[in-house]
Amino acid sequence: MCSSDLEVYNDLGVFGVGGIVSLKDFKTKMRFKPVPVEQIVFEEDANGRVCAVYQTFRLTAVQAFMLWGSNVGKSVMEKIGEDKLYDEFDFIWYVGPRERRDFSKKDNMNKAWESLWIQKKDSHVMEESGFDEFLYHIGRFWKDSNSERGTSPAMDMLCDVRLKNAMKRTSLRRAMKEADPAIIVPSRG
Repeated sequence: MCSSDLEVYNDLGVFGVGGIVSLKDFKTKMRFKPVPVEQIVFEEDANGRVCAVYQTFRLTAVQAFMLWGSNVGKSVMEKIGEDKLYDEFDFIWYVGPRERRDFSKKDNMNKAWESLWIQKKDSHVMEESGFDEFLYHIGRFWKDSNSERGTSPAMDMLCDVRLKNAMKRTSLRRAMKEADPAIIVPSRG
């Protein structure tokens, strides 16, 4: 078990959905990175399988420049030129099925799965590539046929937890009034 498993199990138990992305790694050949629930939006095919993922995230100008060089877009390059290296920008990584491709070619631009890195402010595509297999592994704890996102045991228990918290607050207020009751004193002492 890797550390990303634990984060995904927590997300599944609390939010009902969790994700891991498989990435190349120079040391271990493959690494699995957990994806925070708030960063992923996904699509399902007709059979209910996840077929496309949009991951949103923020990077500073210098981090983006380290990843994509001068291809990061006009806004990021302006911040780097102004020496505002730590201003943050929003990015989107889309991975989904490639609509059009040439099956006779084996390059990244003709693989089954399309990958687009987009700088959101300028709507600038920084990198386009492709993969033979889908990189994301999205799990749902409980899933009904009407919803893409899953539900979790925590969602079922939320009403009970809120009721118990309200009961505890009432009990504490009563105990405070018993320990330090209000004293009625005439206005002129």
